[in-house]
Amino acid sequence: TVSVLYWERTTMRRARVLLSQQPAVTHEVFNQVPFMEGHNAYASNAALRDAVAAFAPKAAATDVLERYGAQVGDATNLAHAREANEREPQWTPFDRQGRRIDTAKFTDSYHAVMNLGISHRIPAYAWNKGDGQPGSQVVRCALSYMHYQLEQGTGCPMTMTYAAVPPLRTWSPNGEFTPWVEKLTSGVYDRRDIAASLKQGVTCGMSMTEKQGGSDVRANTTVATKIDQPSATWDVAPKADAYSLTGHKWFTSAPMCDAFLTLAKTGGPDGQLSCFLVPRWLAP
Repeated sequence: TVSVLYWERTTMRRARVLLSQQPAVTHEVFNQVPFMEGHNAYASNAALRDAVAAFAPKAAATDVLERYGAQVGDATNLAHAREANEREPQWTPFDRQGRRIDTAKFTDSYHAVMNLGISHRIPAYAWNKGDGQPGSQVVRCALSYMHYQLEQGTGCPMTMTYAAVPPLRTWSPNGEFTPWVEKLTSGVYDRRDIAASLKQGVTCGMSMTEKQGGSDVRANTTVATKIDQPSATWDVAPKADAYSLTGHKWFTSAPMCDAFLTLAKTGGPDGQLSCFLVPRWLAP
């Protein structure tokens, strides 16, 4: 009896192993959207092509858009986009020796997608082609539209980097922020957490809202006080006036950017709301 039971148990165990190695054929999978690998997000989108032709007929950017459309459908880039979303950034406030570093570590795939968009000049195309040139803003919108189909999270720092250029130019009657503008529009992505003066290309985030006000930035309490500081100590923008900001933000977009446009009030909590460029590193 013992031998029979042992044989039955062993046979059933082997049967279960063999069964688990066979795919379960329960139904045929059909009527599903095919995988996106290999498609061109521009060439395959008639509505997008028509919009660019209608609103930017003189842009002559078909090659630029088709090249990026192919990148959006590239299998490697799609894999990077998936991994960038599946593996969250890791907040690292201290190094292993206890020094404060306040670093958010993103995956290599996240950086690969950032490099893809910036190297194809999504934040810079409109400015590189010159302010007011017909169609340059439309082409930038088309590039961004395709990038969002690939990965959405990286669209935030790239859009902010693009949007930082006009105010920095406005604030630069004497070229105070020209070095920043040149780096923001360089088409170079540098993931290193180092001073901006040591990089060819930089990104810009935004630090606007606070807990008590949310989108109502008039309720902000962060204050800015002008200080006397030797210009040589300020990274990249030595001609700009220096302020010390005291307060909090909730939240700060894209925390690993090289600088942040930050709202604060001059003249105390009831003073004038102003916008400041806050570099991640003050000096090398």
